[in-house]
Amino acid sequence: TITTKATTITDNLIVWVCPHCGAKASERELGSWNTFGAVFWSDCFRIAPWAPSQDVVSRCWNCKKAFAKWQAKHKSILEEKVPQEDRRRIKWIGDYSAVKEVLDAGKGKLKPELECDLRMGMLWAANHKYRKTTLDAGKERLVEGLSIDEIPVAEAQENMLKLSSSTNLPTWLRAEVLREMGKFDAAKKMMDKFAKSNPD
Repeated sequence: TITTKATTITDNLIVWVCPHCGAKASERELGSWNTFGAVFWSDCFRIAPWAPSQDVVSRCWNCKKAFAKWQAKHKSILEEKVPQEDRRRIKWIGDYSAVKEVLDAGKGKLKPELECDLRMGMLWAANHKYRKTTLDAGKERLVEGLSIDEIPVAEAQENMLKLSSSTNLPTWLRAEVLREMGKFDAAKKMMDKFAKSNPD
């Protein structure tokens, strides 16, 4: 076990299995983590050097198909017992096309809260072109395989609002989406109502 910047890294690897082809990939298991040194944005996106990725989608190194965390079987295994061929590093990505692929495949079958996680990822991807950070990690979080300018920001925003009534999406985040859309009066009205019902 190693502790770095108050983040505890265990001796285990989490081995993930692609739900499409069965190929395996791994990531280091964290015993604990924190957001020291993180950069946060108003849409809930963050870049945190000592915290796990917020993204929930990966693209299989073998079959190249995208999948979400909850679709893949996984197991924590002591590193020394993980075969070398299963140690290929898995990467959780904010790739708009990969998230859309998972969404399209699960259309009509996804639970609202799971669809919300995916839609959130699409909104983050759409907003990446507006982010400014000096962190090197920020460069890695930009959308892969698709020009940032091609991402339909308005579509991502509209879809988040459609989902908000059927999920536990925080009120302030709904207001943030309205603000991004330029609907300032609606955003203010929502936050004023929230403040009255939550004075603390």
